[in-house]
Amino acid sequence: MSKEYKKCWEYFRKDKDNESARCQICSKTLQCKASSTSGLHRHLEYIHGMKRKTKSELNNDEPMASSSKRRMTILHYVKGLDLEETVSKLASLDGISVNTITNSEFIRESFTSKGMQLPRSPSSVMTLIFNYYSKVKQLYIQKLNVFKCDNKKLSISIDEWTSCKNRRYMNVHVYCNETSMNLGLIRIHGNCPAEKALSLLQERLENFHLTLESDVVAITSDGAAAMEKLGKLSPTIQQFCYNHALHLAVTKVFYVKKLKGEASVTCSSDSEFNTDSEHEQDGNSDSELLGVARADQYDLRDDLSSAISNVRRIVKIFKYSPVKNSLLQQEITRSEKRELGVILDCKTRWNTLERMIERFLKIINPIKTVLRELKLDHLWKEEYYEILIGMLNCLQPVRLAVEALSNREANILTSEGIFKFLFSNLEKQNSSMSQMLLKEIKSELVKCRNRELVSLTKYLSNVSCLCEMEKDEFFALSSKNEIARLAKSLMERLFKGTFTAAEVAREEMKDVLTESSDIESESDLKYELTKAISILTSKPSPTHADKTLASLRKEMSLYEATHSLTPNLKMLLDALITIRPTSTEKERNFSTSSIFVTKRTSRLSDQAINALCFLKFHFKNDK
Repeated sequence: MSKEYKKCWEYFRKDKDNESARCQICSKTLQCKASSTSGLHRHLEYIHGMKRKTKSELNNDEPMASSSKRRMTILHYVKGLDLEETVSKLASLDGISVNTITNSEFIRESFTSKGMQLPRSPSSVMTLIFNYYSKVKQLYIQKLNVFKCDNKKLSISIDEWTSCKNRRYMNVHVYCNETSMNLGLIRIHGNCPAEKALSLLQERLENFHLTLESDVVAITSDGAAAMEKLGKLSPTIQQFCYNHALHLAVTKVFYVKKLKGEASVTCSSDSEFNTDSEHEQDGNSDSELLGVARADQYDLRDDLSSAISNVRRIVKIFKYSPVKNSLLQQEITRSEKRELGVILDCKTRWNTLERMIERFLKIINPIKTVLRELKLDHLWKEEYYEILIGMLNCLQPVRLAVEALSNREANILTSEGIFKFLFSNLEKQNSSMSQMLLKEIKSELVKCRNRELVSLTKYLSNVSCLCEMEKDEFFALSSKNEIARLAKSLMERLFKGTFTAAEVAREEMKDVLTESSDIESESDLKYELTKAISILTSKPSPTHADKTLASLRKEMSLYEATHSLTPNLKMLLDALITIRPTSTEKERNFSTSSIFVTKRTSRLSDQAINALCFLKFHFKNDK
């Protein structure tokens, strides 16, 4: 047996029929009748670039080119992927442009080594992505149909976004108990009042075989006027974003609106805080930049402005001077045993202000030491320390609350616990700033918090909550009658024919049996007289809605007695748990969209942007 013959079989394995062999590199099956290796050698040479050795090379014991010395490809370790899925991952998950995928020789060779032929035109490559998008969309529709068959309901969050190409889109995100789904972006042409937004939303939901009336529990959105009106037009419950309310409360407490003519002066003097380049990288539009400019019309309160301005000056001294920063890092290393850089805040984002203060106070002693060496200690006054501590103590629990509310697992129940943590933390501080912030937070949250919805959810999760007396009026629950009425309306809308069928049929059967027994006893004239009188004096029979409410009250009484949810109440609780307290998830989707829509890739069609954003979420979350 020759050396060449032995080397060839290092890359192939015979099938059971001994008439064919499978390549260990690309898994392609080739014919090898009578153990012939001619076709196998040609496959190694033309597909994998492994030239056949001559007799002189074999005599010199030069080994055949091993796989470790060959040029590796990006698909070398990838198994079980088809062309459409691989291209879709490169474009959506890795963010490689379609033109780069088409023109890259390295990527093309990688596909060829796996036995896949990559198209040579960008439009054909995009067609592959559209085909895979259609497959994943059908998979999502099948999952949603399974949820519907199991009587499971969902909630959604919506919002608008404007790309750097100055095009407006609406994002729809669906939340189920087990998972969430991004339904992609909807292009908005022209003005978008609430009626048009509702029509676009219904159209997208119909594409996934969903309806607002029977499948969606609630819609979560910000407090914009158009979104508020959309919630009134929709048959669903409307849930406003809690994070939006917290942001408004912080703005009212720590910031004041500038007088006319002050904004431009401040912006020019503090140009280093402008974040236009950052917004351009994120793909934000001109309208969003105008929103940032409007936010810049607010400045810190007078009693806080002096301390924060000096902190920013000190931070910029070390941030923009390598020599001075080197001196600071030496002092920090002595005390902290590691380097810690200063953080400069963004004037339009209060959470960066909190992070700047936290880092500044952590390394305050090394900073004061270096300032004395540089003869710049006049920039720091000890009275600033109390101001910074007060601001940090107020902003830190708010930031933690915002992050907890933004968690993907957050719901109406967890948000109540987050509010209790936030309120108790601010009350403990007992400072004028913390009390003012607590008052504003409660005021803003009351506007967007649905007390009846929260009460029903807490009641179904813990039956004894109605007996507990809340010290804070903010957490007071609705009455049992209000809870029952809300539960009745939700059950009638979401579980038509599922909840009331058995109970109503049972009641109707009782009525029929009663009537038949009455008919049998009509021979007695005295009974006929009593019946004639009762017809005029008796109350009208209860309607279907009254029977539904009565049946629901019976189940609630059974739940209170046994502390165990009935199947109907369990379905209702599962539906309510899907409601999200914030619309943070669609903001993450917008950040994903801005990766694809940049100044260099602004020619993507609306369908391409929708498909790429949809697939990126699918690949990241469908592990």
